Amino acid sequence: MKKTTILFLFGLLLAQLSVFSQQEDLRFSKVFYEQYNGFHVLASVKAGQDSLMMINNGGPYSGSGGVQLMDGEGEFHWLKSPRRDGADLIPIDIIRTADQNFLICINETSYSSSKNAILLAKINLEGEIIWVKKFEDEMGTSASGMVLSASGDILITGHAKPNLTNNDKGLLLLRISSEGVLLWAKTYSTPMLRDRGIAVAELTTGELVVGGLAKGDDEYSNEISIIKTDADGNLLWAKQKLPSGLYKNTLVNDLLASPDGFYLSGSDVSDGATCISFNGDGESIWSIALGEVWNNYDESVYRGRMALASDGDLLLSYGGGLACRLDSANGAFIWSYLVFMQQLAIQQLSDGGYIFIGVGPLIGVKDVYEPQTGIVRTNAMGESLGCLEDIILDQREYFADFAAAIYTVETLGTMTDYSFQWVDVSLNSFDGCVDILGALEESSDATNALTVYPNPGKEPFRLMQEELQPESQVQLLVYNSKGQVILNREGVWSELQLVEKQLSAGIYLIQLRTKIGVFATRLVVE
Repeated sequence: MKKTTILFLFGLLLAQLSVFSQQEDLRFSKVFYEQYNGFHVLASVKAGQDSLMMINNGGPYSGSGGVQLMDGEGEFHWLKSPRRDGADLIPIDIIRTADQNFLICINETSYSSSKNAILLAKINLEGEIIWVKKFEDEMGTSASGMVLSASGDILITGHAKPNLTNNDKGLLLLRISSEGVLLWAKTYSTPMLRDRGIAVAELTTGELVVGGLAKGDDEYSNEISIIKTDADGNLLWAKQKLPSGLYKNTLVNDLLASPDGFYLSGSDVSDGATCISFNGDGESIWSIALGEVWNNYDESVYRGRMALASDGDLLLSYGGGLACRLDSANGAFIWSYLVFMQQLAIQQLSDGGYIFIGVGPLIGVKDVYEPQTGIVRTNAMGESLGCLEDIILDQREYFADFAAAIYTVETLGTMTDYSFQWVDVSLNSFDGCVDILGALEESSDATNALTVYPNPGKEPFRLMQEELQPESQVQLLVYNSKGQVILNREGVWSELQLVEKQLSAGIYLIQLRTKIGVFATRLVVE
């Protein structure tokens, strides 16, 4: 056989292998839950080429959280929960260090004093503890976000309370060496005394920026605040979002350094999800609103995280279920999806695809009040086999109006050695997208038998179920994306088929309980 023929056949074989590898579909949807408590992943970081190290909140009644290692196939290698007698330990953030270990930021609450303190634990890939440090002050302190500086120092932001009898707070910023030595700790407070840091970033200049919350015009409103300090925590300037629109309330999700400044993602009750690109002086380069999707939780633990794609594009998660990729130069959409879970994080994988991580309950398989964790692997365009829908949002310019704010600065706190024990935790899992809430014994056949029209759409909504007679006694429940019951009615089927309750834009679960079974469907309100 001629050499050219052999080369041709060899090239053809390689081409076929290449086509086969390109056709391999690695997408999946999975739900994870702990048998007796909720399981809510709060943050994640790459632990290898496609593996992730994640931290979780162990549920409303467990008094603890956990740390776990998961590979790109959605398989957990181990899960450990930090425990110490007399205290709740809830991991709140995680980062990877230059020596390929991991730092976990943990909020501790003492049973005896109810005072909060911040723990910093360094662990290796196997979950073995290298060291643990504790930062505390007489006021009590809590963390919300953490990042690693270019020099390897650890930056933590959160809040400190002037006393334990009220909700007054000061924005907290810590700088800790790579060995766990406290370099400095400061609080930054407005005269309103209700300030907290949510996310921190180090700029290319070495200066620090914190995105946080400050008290709004009334007792129940928040406004986004931004402070900038030098590397030693000396305040350079502070700004606060000016109220706009009928509902004066804005929230910050995350902060991320950029070559020219920083990005801030958040939400505005009047404008929905927002993203702003700032220069180093806090001036807006571009700012957009992403339509009627916003955070469902006014809690820093459930904030959607930002990440950078391999080419520098922005990957954003929003609590209302939005996952999107934006052009970092101008904020233009590249792709966007509505995720049927409380979307919290996106991590890009080596094949160009993504792992979406979120919190139920719309992807839950257990109890309404114990939402679980959903993991969805997509292709390079963000497409999955389930749990996602294409969404075209009204992208428009956002009015990023910030005014100068006055902050006072105080130094506080000490750091000491600490210890806790690991407890191994086992998880149950469910492969496939689950669009229902409720108990595990619910029939999977029955859940597909209830339909609603229009969907997506606006009220009124007509429910349809072929097996029920008009006189059948039923209980109708409507859950919002927090798992809260917003409508609960009992009566005959013919009188409950029309849902006329005004529902704001978002994702809902409609559940129908009858003598012949439990029926459920998902509803998207535009």
